[in-house]
Amino acid sequence: MNLLGDFILRCMHQTADNIGAAILLTIPLTVIFYRKRKKSRKTLFLCLLTAWSVAHIFAMTLLGRELGSTERRFELELFWSYKEVLLHGSTEMGMEIAANILLFAPAGICIPILFPFFRSVKHMSAAACLVSFGIELTQGISGMGLFEFDDILNNTAGAVLGWAVYCSIFIMRKKHRLQ
Repeated sequence: MNLLGDFILRCMHQTADNIGAAILLTIPLTVIFYRKRKKSRKTLFLCLLTAWSVAHIFAMTLLGRELGSTERRFELELFWSYKEVLLHGSTEMGMEIAANILLFAPAGICIPILFPFFRSVKHMSAAACLVSFGIELTQGISGMGLFEFDDILNNTAGAVLGWAVYCSIFIMRKKHRLQ
């Protein structure tokens, strides 16, 4: 199978393994997001989509892992994973980088729609960086995974990429209304 097919299959398997945890998190998050908003189907859908994007991040990075499943490890060298890809041709590491970017992209699209504070790239990137740092720290300390600065960078890049998609859609909608 080709590289893209392998990547898609891997993401689908990981998502399937963690779907229960994501659903369990999505329900209360949707209720919290929807509670003080104008009640409509559109708003409910946006709350559900945003809750799913946030729940999926936590299900994939924390809830789908076993405490102490790996030794406590911290990779503090910045861009080490990129070196693995570029210098050693590691397709596995390349897929890991892509997965970390894509994991945060849906949240980068959805969150600014519901929360105007995050319509600023500064606020979106800071929030993504802090959330990712918290996840990485939890993984490193608990032995659920490896703490990596590269993951924080990739997750933040994914959220900013999603934010850019949000902005593009918002600008296109605004132009369309003016015509």
